[in-house]
Amino acid sequence: MSDKKQDNNDFEFIKEQVIVKKYKKFKKWILPFLMTVLMAVLFGIIAAATFCITEPRLYKLLHRENQNKTPVTFPTIDPEDEKGPDTEEPGTITKDKDEEKPAKEQTEADVQQPKPVIVEKSIEADINDYITMYDDIKSIAYNSSKSIVKVSSIIKEKDWFGNPVEREVKTTGLVIADMNGELLILVSLDRVKDA
Repeated sequence: MSDKKQDNNDFEFIKEQVIVKKYKKFKKWILPFLMTVLMAVLFGIIAAATFCITEPRLYKLLHRENQNKTPVTFPTIDPEDEKGPDTEEPGTITKDKDEEKPAKEQTEADVQQPKPVIVEKSIEADINDYITMYDDIKSIAYNSSKSIVKVSSIIKEKDWFGNPVEREVKTTGLVIADMNGELLILVSLDRVKDA
């Protein structure tokens, strides 16, 4: 009899199982997705309109100093010149056409624009001259690298809790003189003034 009671307790007359329909799942996810896409498009339109309105004003504001610069002009070769640049002797100084003007016009031109001085000098060189030049540059760089040193300055501070802390600031310096083992080093003051 006890077995029958246990069987009755395990027996259920109605079993309820809820099945979610697929169109409800789809509806649950499609609405937030469409709202996200709609908000992204709306944000893009507003951002594009804002950039179109503010871009000319920002360009004028940020590039104001570039408008004040004077343009650079290079001297040109006139066909009226009797001698071309190739027919001149090496090591000669060429004169601009403006230098041949009367003195009155020349003083006005000097105020407006400085006169460039062009020095032309031809040197015939081969690969050995090129190698010699780079060897000289290498030796100069090697000799000057001996006088460049790393300088470390230690700054003693206290942290937020009052504990002493040492902070190391590294910079480079230039050895100016060697006075019997004592080196004079040129260093930027702002890097070592707190040490």
